[in-house]
Amino acid sequence: MHPNPSCRRIAATPWICGSVLAASLLGLTPASAVPLHAGDIFPLVDAGVIRIANGATVSATSATTHSALATLVGQRFFSGDFGDIRGGALATDNPGFDWRSGVWPGDSGFPNSSLLGLQAVGQLGFWNGSTWVTGPAGSTLSMDDVLGRRVSWTGTGISTDPHGYIGQASGGSIHSHLNFSVNSGSPVGAWLVNFRLFSQEAPANLFNPPPPGPGNRSPGIADSAPLTLVFNRGLSAAGFAAAVDSLQIPSPPAPPTPQQVPLPAGALLLGFALFALSARHQLEPTRAREIC
Repeated sequence: MHPNPSCRRIAATPWICGSVLAASLLGLTPASAVPLHAGDIFPLVDAGVIRIANGATVSATSATTHSALATLVGQRFFSGDFGDIRGGALATDNPGFDWRSGVWPGDSGFPNSSLLGLQAVGQLGFWNGSTWVTGPAGSTLSMDDVLGRRVSWTGTGISTDPHGYIGQASGGSIHSHLNFSVNSGSPVGAWLVNFRLFSQEAPANLFNPPPPGPGNRSPGIADSAPLTLVFNRGLSAAGFAAAVDSLQIPSPPAPPTPQQVPLPAGALLLGFALFALSARHQLEPTRAREIC
């Protein structure tokens, strides 16, 4: 049999498949498999409701211990630091809002070109070093939405229109970072705000969408339950950790290290068997085959 001149010959290496499968069974995962930003908020639509796929929750004991947290039981919470290098002492764009189709199983469920929005609720909270209280008079924490609209929380409630746009869904994905800031007269401590997420129908003019609010919600998608952001304003790492830990009393157990996660015995034996098989094939001459 004569070779086909339009084809090219390559060395077939059957051991590669065995090695790759064995490595995957032994727990080797490409770093590119998790490109989401650590600490970001992962929103999705589940059973017609916007839900959050990650984050810790405010415990009932915390709400009992700190009366300012009484209405926050079960809420997801996330943290940011006004002292980060990008925002300086009074601002930050973390955490962001992030869902990338193909990274998580399935897409976010937000309709293509729809707008993800935020509705501020509650009032500004402040950690004074020992407990949570309402934000002191004269203090304001604000968020600038993707179109430059400002939403502000104070110790007495929301002092602006409570609605703002976060970003636009595209192909089942969404990723946006907004600027959060606290006014310069605010004292050192931790700051807490609450909001809901909503989905708004795709606007006819993206650069001049209708005002965010309840009148243009995406059909069949209910707003999220409230969630909480906690920001550090000048506290030490230990001081801010105490504020965050106060939201989870008692503290949850530490997650197991990778060495503590047991691998099923069958998968382990199969992995070693494939690895051994691949080593055997590496000692055998490779076979050539044609690719047309």
